[in-house]
Amino acid sequence: MSTADKAKIPESINARDVTTLTARLAKVLAEEVDLLRAMKIREIEALQQEKQFLIGALESHRRMLAKHPH
Repeated sequence: MSTADKAKIPESINARDVTTLTARLAKVLAEEVDLLRAMKIREIEALQQEKQFLIGALESHRRMLAKHPH
């Protein structure tokens, strides 16, 4: 595991954080769908960085929970 990956792993799982991250990701995905429907493909790029950050943060929480399920 790289140093960057270690930095992403949370010290503990906070249900409120996971809920907030999930809700924000859902909003970003909905915005992306709206842009696709409107054929505003170029504007989708602006959402990609935030979407990748949210996915990475949620994945870190998932790994922590898998490693320490109790």
